[in-house]
Amino acid sequence: MASLTKLSANSRPRRVPPFIFAVLTVLLAWGSDALGGQGHRNGFIPHAEAHVKDPETYKYLPGTKQPLLRHYTGIDGLDEWLVVLNVSFANITDGSVPAAALYAFQFGGQIVPILAFLILEWSRHGYGGVGRLLRNMVFWFMVMQALGFGAVIHAYCMLSLALPRPAKLIDAVSLSDPAFVSGFLPAVLLGYISLCIGLAYPFEDGHYRQWSNAHWQFFPVHVAAWLYALSFLKKRTSVGVDMGKSKKQTDRETLEYIYSSAMNLATVVQWTTYLVILVAYVAPDIFPDGLAEHFTLAKVFVPGPAHTYEPMTSLGDALLLFLHYDQYIGCITLILFSLTLSYQAGLPVLQPAKLGGVGRDILVHGPAAAALKILWERDDYVLSLA
Repeated sequence: MASLTKLSANSRPRRVPPFIFAVLTVLLAWGSDALGGQGHRNGFIPHAEAHVKDPETYKYLPGTKQPLLRHYTGIDGLDEWLVVLNVSFANITDGSVPAAALYAFQFGGQIVPILAFLILEWSRHGYGGVGRLLRNMVFWFMVMQALGFGAVIHAYCMLSLALPRPAKLIDAVSLSDPAFVSGFLPAVLLGYISLCIGLAYPFEDGHYRQWSNAHWQFFPVHVAAWLYALSFLKKRTSVGVDMGKSKKQTDRETLEYIYSSAMNLATVVQWTTYLVILVAYVAPDIFPDGLAEHFTLAKVFVPGPAHTYEPMTSLGDALLLFLHYDQYIGCITLILFSLTLSYQAGLPVLQPAKLGGVGRDILVHGPAAAALKILWERDDYVLSLA
């Protein structure tokens, strides 16, 4: 992936090096094994599914005497999926596994740049109607909700890279409808962050907790609905529309707004997580008895083996292991995808300074935000050529 001749804004993007597909295939296999495979080997997934298959034995939400809700939508398969997710998330949302709860908070912050990434790729002018349809954010994110980000994102990236390249490099960056994505921040706040608050709220009634978890699973639909609604409102009222701006200027300002919003939200959550760990280390007495010992870098961020046959010690610990590899493997793929898009634009991607900057961004902003920053730099570079 070394740099070749310099491209112009009207050049066609470079071809994807074939070895990228081989690497993505390996990551797909690793993600499938570390998530679904390990979940079956350690008993996590079979135990959660048993709550659906044997309702007479498993009547309550794990660790409580709260009856397990089994009816949400009236669609049997969908309701069973929501039951499994409520069982899986039970020890995260109730705080009984503190390290898992803190890690879920950090991962939740990284979902914002993942949303930004998929929304932007869904909106590129040069992909055409069919290409944008095949990159539909709602479809792919809902599949990730069902199977795991770290098991699905590889297929998304392979499909995206296999589809026909735009005719011009600038078309791979420009937006098909800037008004649609211009409501990104309020759409995320209303369609995602508000659901996260509901998910984390300590409802005394277990029914509310289960409903909030079930509702949260559909946040991609909520975000998209808000994007459409806000776009419709903007076009009908012309609020925030400057007819005197060029397409390039509108795209640049819209992209900067989306990238900076997503990066800022992710960074705040990332550093809040670090702050909790730091306070737990320097002033453990601030926390209730024994809580601070759960908030260490090792317990929160370091995963166990990805391929073992050891049975799970608890549902909460098993879910933490799942979430570790869900984020880490998925973000490795997203970073590789971003670097590949940068290579297609003619940017050098393998210099030590570049890779060192990516490593720094992973620590400062989080891994998904680091991938988004690479895409931001690609977009800025291409727009500077136009």
